[in-house]
Amino acid sequence: MIIEELIGTGLGCSFSGGGDGENGDIDGEDGGYGGGGGGGYNPPPPSIPSTLQQITNTISMTPSQKALLSQALSGLINEGCMQEALYEGLVNRNVRLNFGMMTNTAPGGHNPRTNELFFNDDTNITRGVLKEELFHAWQNVFYPGGTAQYLNEGKVNIEFEAKLYQDIIEGEDALCCMAFRGDHIPAEIRNSYYDWIESIRFKPDRSFSDSDYTYWLNLFNQYDLEYGSTMSDSLPLPLALRELVENSNCY
Repeated sequence: MIIEELIGTGLGCSFSGGGDGENGDIDGEDGGYGGGGGGGYNPPPPSIPSTLQQITNTISMTPSQKALLSQALSGLINEGCMQEALYEGLVNRNVRLNFGMMTNTAPGGHNPRTNELFFNDDTNITRGVLKEELFHAWQNVFYPGGTAQYLNEGKVNIEFEAKLYQDIIEGEDALCCMAFRGDHIPAEIRNSYYDWIESIRFKPDRSFSDSDYTYWLNLFNQYDLEYGSTMSDSLPLPLALRELVENSNCY
């Protein structure tokens, strides 16, 4: 995601509800779903599963988009123990998100000021996109004062922690990596990062040293063209990530 994902794409943004007329409700009253002809049968809109309801404040999506969102969340929860731990962490902190669509932006995003979580289009309503944006929602509730304060200073800290979460929670045979992607990054750095991630994945507790984390955070800030920023002294370590790992009972 780009920085707009961290703080929202513009402070005056509005969601595109795709014309379903529901005004952000999640009770399934989508008004005119499957409409046409006077007095014809209108099939009921898809129900919202309880797992989605528990982290939802509003949904401004069409019925088909809601179905994709429900499918993406179910897939994420069932993907693995740490993915379920992320979801449970949000539920336990009583996080309620406003789901919607926002075109002409990154595949997905999270606005920490409004707790809006949005997708660019239907093809991006996937568990992969959802995974990163839910982790940003977790960071927002975990770090005192939320993550909107790190728009300029600390953006790289927030982004690298989110990428690292995704890289280390995958299985031993999973592809790597979310961080250090792109041909502009020297191959030796990409390969060395991959080796580091593999060493963490094979540890029973997914642990890593503070010095190693600082080393890779600094390199990420140096080479990543999207997220490089002044680093925040108040975010030197991935405390949100470690909180999830240590309280997950996964390892």
